[in-house]
Amino acid sequence: MMRISRLLVSGVAAMVAEKRSSMLYMFPFLNRVVVERRYDGEGEITRNSLLWRARNLTWRTISPAIGHFLTTRIRKPRLRYALVDGWCWLTIALLTFLHGKRTSAADQIIRYPETGDGIGYTFSFWAFDQNNYPDVLRAYFAFCRDYYRRTGFRCDMLNVGYAVAQDRSSLFSYTRNGPALTLDPVCTGGPGWREFLIAFNQFCHERGGKPLLNQTPELTPAQVQTAYGAEIAEFRAIRARFDPGDRFYNRYFRDLFGG
Repeated sequence: MMRISRLLVSGVAAMVAEKRSSMLYMFPFLNRVVVERRYDGEGEITRNSLLWRARNLTWRTISPAIGHFLTTRIRKPRLRYALVDGWCWLTIALLTFLHGKRTSAADQIIRYPETGDGIGYTFSFWAFDQNNYPDVLRAYFAFCRDYYRRTGFRCDMLNVGYAVAQDRSSLFSYTRNGPALTLDPVCTGGPGWREFLIAFNQFCHERGGKPLLNQTPELTPAQVQTAYGAEIAEFRAIRARFDPGDRFYNRYFRDLFGG
């Protein structure tokens, strides 16, 4: 665990340089970040480890259930979010306590239920150049606190982020131009979530982010065209050649790409 100031000074550069799998658990209202590191070990692999079972149970069931309960049952915002922060502090303690060696990477896979009911949650996704990420992350923490002061809404779960290697195999890859790190707010989706996403998208758009087109709700055509202008032009040329009748060009992408 580290304060965001420590992560911003040297942590991002060091984390990327190690070339290990990294996941960030972010707590904007506690000014904390926990980094989950994964790397190839040596020796016999242990399957079905307690580490992954505890992590998956918390991520799949316990955390969204607590967020959903507090959002729907605790009417006083100050009390509700004091309890959310309490759960976040406990989550930080659990994350920093859990360590494993020679565990199976396959054990991290979570099978989610078909319907969320009281344990469902949702998220959004924007990626940023790794060199700009420290400033973006600092600004995002401030954005979350300011948005809460202005509107009374904040996410009832933690935020996450990923370090993603460059990938040029997809035309609309958000790491086509280089490695990136992401911002992923997570919430049980109660009242105010949609409005938060609209403001969040504008925040990311203004800082040069790239959305993941199938996992970033409430996008506008201007945001997509700014992020993927060159790729959209290339896509149009390919589509005109192979799909002149627009059979495979659905309304969603037509609207975002500007016709």
